[in-house]
Amino acid sequence: MNKKTKLKTHLGLSSRHRKRLINNETNSELKHTQMFTTIEKKSPASEEVRRQTIYQVTQPSTSFQSSCSIIYDSDHDINIDRETSLTMDVDLNLPTTNYDSECLSDESSPNSSDIENLPDSRADSPLSAASINSVQDHSTNSIKEDLIQWTLEYNIPQNALTALLKVVNKNFKCNLPNDARTLLQTPRNSIISKLDNGQYIHFGLENALKGIVKDIGNLQCIELLINVDGLPLSRSSTACLWPILCSDNVTKKVSIVGLFHGYEKPKDSNQFLKQFVKEAVMYVTNGFFNEGRKYDVKIAGLICDAPAKSFVLNTKGHTGYNSCTKCKVEGNYINNRVCFPAPSNVPLRNDNDYFCDTDDDFYVSKSELLKIPGFLPVSGVPLDYMHLICLGVVKKLLLLWIESKASSGVKLSSQSIKEISENILLCCKYVPSDVARKPRPLSEIRHWTATELRNFLLYIGPVVLKSKVNNDVYLNFLTLHVAVRILCNSTAIANKENIKYAERLLEHFVQSFAIIYGKDKISHNVHNLLHICEDVRNFGSLDEFSSFKFENYMSTIKKYIRKNDKPLQQLCNRYHEMERLYKSSNKSTQKSVTHKINDCVINIHKFKDRCVLLENGDIFQIILIEGNRIAGYPLRSNGNLYTAPCASQKLNIHQLSDLNSTYVSHPLSSVRAKIWTLPYKRNEYVGMPILHSLF
Repeated sequence: MNKKTKLKTHLGLSSRHRKRLINNETNSELKHTQMFTTIEKKSPASEEVRRQTIYQVTQPSTSFQSSCSIIYDSDHDINIDRETSLTMDVDLNLPTTNYDSECLSDESSPNSSDIENLPDSRADSPLSAASINSVQDHSTNSIKEDLIQWTLEYNIPQNALTALLKVVNKNFKCNLPNDARTLLQTPRNSIISKLDNGQYIHFGLENALKGIVKDIGNLQCIELLINVDGLPLSRSSTACLWPILCSDNVTKKVSIVGLFHGYEKPKDSNQFLKQFVKEAVMYVTNGFFNEGRKYDVKIAGLICDAPAKSFVLNTKGHTGYNSCTKCKVEGNYINNRVCFPAPSNVPLRNDNDYFCDTDDDFYVSKSELLKIPGFLPVSGVPLDYMHLICLGVVKKLLLLWIESKASSGVKLSSQSIKEISENILLCCKYVPSDVARKPRPLSEIRHWTATELRNFLLYIGPVVLKSKVNNDVYLNFLTLHVAVRILCNSTAIANKENIKYAERLLEHFVQSFAIIYGKDKISHNVHNLLHICEDVRNFGSLDEFSSFKFENYMSTIKKYIRKNDKPLQQLCNRYHEMERLYKSSNKSTQKSVTHKINDCVINIHKFKDRCVLLENGDIFQIILIEGNRIAGYPLRSNGNLYTAPCASQKLNIHQLSDLNSTYVSHPLSSVRAKIWTLPYKRNEYVGMPILHSLF
């Protein structure tokens, strides 16, 4: 016999114990009856109050199941009928209360008239049913918007969001939809058309213009930059996307206009561009109307890399002999490659040449873009600084130093490569918060992004290469470095003489490049350095017409594709979900920072984020920011980092040493730029202004 003590039901108890329980239940019921009889005698309450009192007292406690557990043998099935179960609940959970008749005297009990005169809490309380519903609706809407923003910001899959919604609705009274598609208002259908060797979906230029006009203030004219490029979806497949993107020159916001999906690029660029061109012609001709106001629209430029440019404009590819889009130079075939070792005084192309098809060796066929009024196929198609200089020339230089033959005279030794890589890695902890990527060693050069190559050219390279490469190679690199820093500085190019100086530097770079590395190394990209200054005169600093912002948006597009099947439908759904969020929410997702000056993070607790350039040319380390003043110590300048092709201090690049002992303060308005401080020698740094922080 099992001797363990168990909590049993009536059916499992002895007859004596069962009788005792029944007697207790009978006595309890008699007490309840006597109590309510006493209440009725003492207070002639209304029938409604009496019924409510009886219901509250006799209602079993809900804490029984949570506080007690039933242990039973697995050999026996314990069947508890409804009557027995209810009896146990009442018996075990009724509170022990002594209803003394003295507590219910005539003086303490309200009479019927008193009860009738009590105020109706449902009508007069501030938490009436209507107000409670209003608060609940507001709370639910707030939760909805937060969930939508969270889902889109972190790219939460819809099946995960659906599961979360079911859990929330089950445990909380939020009245949320049970399906992610309902919450996000995902469209049921996508209008996708067949296009040659793939599929195409058109989002429209109208939606992009609506987003732009919200932020351009009182400007009357919207100038658009158009970008076309290919985007591979995976390494294991040839599937790719070809988006048509646009951006304006004020807000810099990128929007998607159209999207092609296939397993190779579109066969016919004119068919690919047809819907975009039709819409662009309408808005350029008639203007764009929004809320009763008319805006002029202009297609200011086309931003593409060399292969996409030849595809869209229907011209010879970048490997052709007559492939330069800016001049009529003819390439030479040297050492199994087409190169352009020609002088700089070659006749230039102009827009009329394109319209008239005067060069059959360059023009293949008419482009659909020529139908857009005011579009200029030569002067309106600038060279892209990201692909041309960063991914083109800078990467070519690094590969020549690392992978060329030893007989070339420019190949670095293994020891030099190791030392340069170590110096690059030392810079990692000094990378400011405003800079997107930390540098990687030269062993990973094949995987460097355009941003890393830009940082190497403008900031890191002059420091880590000094005394590690021969003087000719270093001076050639510095020539490109100085020219590009000038062309990236919107303040510097306001002086036309600075553009001319940069132009002469680039001419010298190309000429010395041919001497150092060989004429056969002057590729399409190296040659086009001779023409990029003209685009700066037409469009502004290099960053104004680069592909960096479009490339960043391409990574966003790729992020929203969760599987390779039906990518257009996925992107269409994400696009409409994002559009709805921006229409309904004005919340900012910007992270809080210590301070911001000229859109740059200033953190007085981190050395990498607290050095600035002042109006007087001093480099200053901020220790305190209070109100409209800054306080701290100037850094001592030890002179120039380099003196050729010009003194580095003319570009506000200094060798720095210890802090000046003088503690001074300056107006906050005296800050001109944030400084990137790089380790140089023992207890020495090099300070360079971050170009996008200059004003």
